[in-house]
Amino acid sequence: MRNEEYLDNILKRMPFELKLSKDVYWIPYTFLCEQPIYSYKEIEEISKLMPEEKRQFINTIEDAIKLFVISDFSEMDDTVKICKKDICWEYYADGEQAMLANQGCCSTCCAWANYLLKDNFDEVGIIGIIRPVGGHAINYFYTDGWFYIMDFQTLIGKYRDKICPQTGKRKDFVKSGFISGILVRAKSLEAYVQYYSRYTQQLIPEHLFLRETMPNACPIGEKKAKDGIRKIYIPKEMKVDLIEQKKQPLIIKCEKV
Repeated sequence: MRNEEYLDNILKRMPFELKLSKDVYWIPYTFLCEQPIYSYKEIEEISKLMPEEKRQFINTIEDAIKLFVISDFSEMDDTVKICKKDICWEYYADGEQAMLANQGCCSTCCAWANYLLKDNFDEVGIIGIIRPVGGHAINYFYTDGWFYIMDFQTLIGKYRDKICPQTGKRKDFVKSGFISGILVRAKSLEAYVQYYSRYTQQLIPEHLFLRETMPNACPIGEKKAKDGIRKIYIPKEMKVDLIEQKKQPLIIKCEKV
């Protein structure tokens, strides 16, 4: 499917708000923008600009989605791994690097979007989702008492047939390939975490959720697991807080160092 056709499909102005859990709602990508600001052709021209110039034009989630798709951002493991003593650290690209490379992992996708939109919301940040093996990162944007949560990585071409059609119908959401492949409106990050955990608990029994109150992903350190416990480390100077950890007994632990 061509980019323009794909965007027409997912950015239809269909008003809906489906409750998924307490204080958590599925809303259309166009929810915060009454009318399109830029056409497809105009976004194509913006995509040719340097990163700082792009920031001057892109002010909404809807236009960020258009730019992400039209730019053909691609998936790649771009983490930088450095071992110091007995902790191996992963470092992630910042927003400008993400724009210039036009490829990267989920954390790079987050930095890409936050770089564009950080001046248009009261707060932008990242929800770090730590699993027994691996992890994930998604964006949140906070304004007017609500968190708007989105996974830009699901817009990469290879995933397009797996994300939920923008219908607002529960049956479509249940059948979709990604729980994070929609725009969610939540009253708190705790409410979102409860929703996320409830829908994924049969596949992955434990998650550790981090609130990273900054535009770029926090470096993550890890020691070799002992006694079945995955030990995660974050630099103590980073603005990172634990949102919630699900399931007992714990098989993931997080410390600041």
